[in-house]
Amino acid sequence: AVKTFELMLASYKWPKGSQVAVSSGQGKADEAGGPPYELMQHPPLAVLTNGFLASFNELRHCVPKAMSGDLTEDLNGQLREVGLALKWYGVVSDLQDGERQSFRSLCDQYSNCVIPYLRRSFEGMMMNE
Repeated sequence: AVKTFELMLASYKWPKGSQVAVSSGQGKADEAGGPPYELMQHPPLAVLTNGFLASFNELRHCVPKAMSGDLTEDLNGQLREVGLALKWYGVVSDLQDGERQSFRSLCDQYSNCVIPYLRRSFEGMMMNE
């Protein structure tokens, strides 16, 4: 999921800042329990989230609770890796002002929506086993 995100981020065509709404969410799932709707504003984040959810779905059938700590560390490492990729992209990219505003919105969505949602989803998966 992380590598796909990095590739998508590198080729992403940023919308102008005025086209991106500001998130009020804290990674709250929609009424059906799915990912936060705000993620649809940024396709790279939606793809990243779907990649993690697909992994969780595969794990939920076979993961023993004893591996919970190791898997939590791995998830946190992957989330840090995405954060570092975003930081690096922000440094080396040549974004115009409107595009930079969109990039900041994506970063905010990652911190305020994606991370909390994925952590809750992971914890829910581990509790249901």
